[in-house]
Amino acid sequence: MKYNSLLRLFALLIFCGASEFSYARSFIIGAINKHNPSSPMEGILCDTEHRAFQGNIPNLPGVVEAENYNEGCPGIPFFDTNAINEGGVYRNDAVDIEECSEGGYNLGWTQSSEWLNYQVNVQNTGNHDFSFRVAAMNAGGQFHLELNGQNITGNIDIPSTGAWQNWVDVAVSGVQLTAGIQHLKLVITGGGFNLNNFSAVYAPIVSAPEITQIVATPSSPLINETIEIQATITDDGTVTTAEINWGYSSDNLLNIVQLSSNNSNSYTGTIPAQIEEGIIYYQITATDNSGLIATSPVNSVTVQSVNENQPTLVWSDEFNYTGLPDPSKWGYDTGNGGFGNNELQNYTASRLENARVENGSLIIEARRDWHEGIEYSSARMVTRNKGDWLYGRIEVKAKLPGAGRGTWPAIWMLPTDWEYGGWPNSGEIDIMENVGYDPNVVHGTVHTEAYNHILGTQLAGKVEKSNYHSEFHIYAVNWYEDKIDFFIDDELYFTHHKHGGSAEWPFDKRFHLILNIAVGGNWGGAQGVDSSIWPKQMEVDYVRVYGQPATPDPETVDLPGTIEAENYAQSSGVQTETCEEGGLNVGHIDAGDWFKYNVNVTQSGLYTVEYRVASNEADGAFNLEQDKGNTILGTLNVPNTGGWQNWQTISHEVTLNSGEQQLAIGVPSGGFNMNWIRFTPKGTPPVEVDPIQIEAESYKLMEGIQVEACSEGGQNIGWTTKDDWLVYDADIPAGNYTLEYRIASQNGGGELQIEKAGGGNSFGTIMIPSTSGWQNWRTVSHDIQITENLNEIAINIRNGGFNLNWFSLTPKIVNNGRQKTLAQSLQIYPNPAHNVLNIKGVGEVVDFQLFGIDGRSYNLKPQNAQLDISTLNQGIYFMKITDHSNSIHSIKFIKE
Repeated sequence: MKYNSLLRLFALLIFCGASEFSYARSFIIGAINKHNPSSPMEGILCDTEHRAFQGNIPNLPGVVEAENYNEGCPGIPFFDTNAINEGGVYRNDAVDIEECSEGGYNLGWTQSSEWLNYQVNVQNTGNHDFSFRVAAMNAGGQFHLELNGQNITGNIDIPSTGAWQNWVDVAVSGVQLTAGIQHLKLVITGGGFNLNNFSAVYAPIVSAPEITQIVATPSSPLINETIEIQATITDDGTVTTAEINWGYSSDNLLNIVQLSSNNSNSYTGTIPAQIEEGIIYYQITATDNSGLIATSPVNSVTVQSVNENQPTLVWSDEFNYTGLPDPSKWGYDTGNGGFGNNELQNYTASRLENARVENGSLIIEARRDWHEGIEYSSARMVTRNKGDWLYGRIEVKAKLPGAGRGTWPAIWMLPTDWEYGGWPNSGEIDIMENVGYDPNVVHGTVHTEAYNHILGTQLAGKVEKSNYHSEFHIYAVNWYEDKIDFFIDDELYFTHHKHGGSAEWPFDKRFHLILNIAVGGNWGGAQGVDSSIWPKQMEVDYVRVYGQPATPDPETVDLPGTIEAENYAQSSGVQTETCEEGGLNVGHIDAGDWFKYNVNVTQSGLYTVEYRVASNEADGAFNLEQDKGNTILGTLNVPNTGGWQNWQTISHEVTLNSGEQQLAIGVPSGGFNMNWIRFTPKGTPPVEVDPIQIEAESYKLMEGIQVEACSEGGQNIGWTTKDDWLVYDADIPAGNYTLEYRIASQNGGGELQIEKAGGGNSFGTIMIPSTSGWQNWRTVSHDIQITENLNEIAINIRNGGFNLNWFSLTPKIVNNGRQKTLAQSLQIYPNPAHNVLNIKGVGEVVDFQLFGIDGRSYNLKPQNAQLDISTLNQGIYFMKITDHSNSIHSIKFIKE
């Protein structure tokens, strides 16, 4: 239809009467729009409102008739490829409509690129299932629904139904809609089908409640102390009931306590106080309005008797309120002067955005919000003149901000009165520091006039864990008159001992507590500040301060046996630090220092005394002394081992008399670290004892563990996470053992505990260092004592993030003499080895045996103190050598 013909028709219809004008206008505009859809005449000639057909908005859930598309100016409610209604019924516009065999009308003559708009009223937000009533002579048709320009159904293919009026339903499920008036657009991408109607039903996705963040307070309750259980319960519906089922065994939880909701997701209930010691088991059950039930794992707390030596709680904030922090307990340091560290934040006071209490926790939040014209804001909360203490236990349970360049959260203490002068002369105690570019490491540090970061002499310890940001941990110091012990989750990792004067020990004056997040600064901003990560939060569950803890009695160690170097009874000058072989070692050893041990020598005689040492120098030396240094039993020089955590064993022979006594390490020349000291009687022929070797993947029971192919052959366990566990069959006699683990870890921070299967006795824990790869294997070890014969043993993953290939228990001497150590003189190198092992430390070989880990023997013999292992497969092997004195030597090696 030509443009001038339309104008003549337009004039004619006007002449015929106004009653026909609206139809003429609609028809003309539609025709013009079809001829040229972008024609500007649409905006000139049409003022019809775009709305639902006849103003009747259909509801969803419900049925929408296809022919009831919106009405309005052409190009808005629909687009059709020709200018006339091919069916000629129902509506006077270009959309093609015909009478339907099912009654009413249907769309027909559909072509690709056509579309129609439908205004609908969606009753419910959520998942909807759609059904489209279609007919087609041939397959190939296709369409979809759009909402706000997004395809919400995916492309819907139309099958052949055999005839244009043979109707079938095509279903599409999982369509997400938001409640309210919405505009659905039906877009045809392949024509050749008819559409009668479409319908939708509300189909919410229903799931059971989720129970998380279960916390018992206190975590170690005393007799006559109630136990508050907190949990977060979420659901896509409404939680109707929530309760605690508790009892005295895990399979008999008959007592019920109802949980009450503190807000929409937080629930609290109280288990009554107990009058006896024991373990309380509990489980949370939640039911929602759909009748779906969720249960948590069974948890437990151990009720303990009141310990007269237990320190008294003298100050606390449990944050069981909402709003600003309690002003009777907390003040603020404010300003933006950099605080001596070139920090970027402006510390504010009484501002909810930076410090608030909600959901049972204190939130300290650093923000990039240009408050008061300064880019970053945060809070530095202090107890100064509201909580000041001299000695005691300061304990904070907190969750850290996590990764992100520029964060610097801290839990720390400064002197209240500065009696020894300004910083650092009056001291600083950093209970916890962490920086966002190294989020898996927490540091504990002391600063004094003699030891501070300006001089580079600060004294510190650190612990790696991968979950500081995702889980709460307890950061604490026990501050005594003669030392400060640093703990994470009650694991000691650093000690500063009193020595010298105020330059070394200014910690005999009162201090106050500080909680803050700094932004940037000399340390926190050492790798720059990422402006995209904010806000960042430190969440604090509680702060508790106790009176001075009782000093533990010095341990008396039975000899023969092993002394952990850090377990000295008295010392002067030395410090402890985290050891890469597990536990702690003594470090920062200088000339004139000493450390003493209380021992009970069970048999007189000649002893081989071994010392596990590390040094980055070659000038260290020490004495083994008695009688307050008046008797020197022996002296050893410490070699350069290549690093402060590169460990080597050195030894000498000394004579000891039986009985209780005190032995000391005196230091004429410092510059070394010490991990342990081992005393072994001389002249007692060893007996043949095999190490107990267990492949990690050979567990009988486990929780949460997966196995994978191991680069050392066979398999290893991996994907370890907190609270995973494994149980192994193993006949293990009571006794003292060196326990070795073959581990690999990309990041470190893991921790495992060896224990009696089924819970109960823990024989020891060990931290897992980073080996810089999931298949970069390394052996770590610690000494343990097993007090009863076992036929099972268990590993409890206290913190995951590592792989384990195998572990072995090597018997050590015990006092009854039934077990003997393997002969210590045998040495092999390199280990692991590829082709040749060198053998050193044995005389004439009378018998040689070689076994694989599976017990298979191999007919290989050493020649000229070397063993050719090139024909062996990769794996773990044991060799036994009997020498001319009938001494049996046994050692393990790895073939790479």
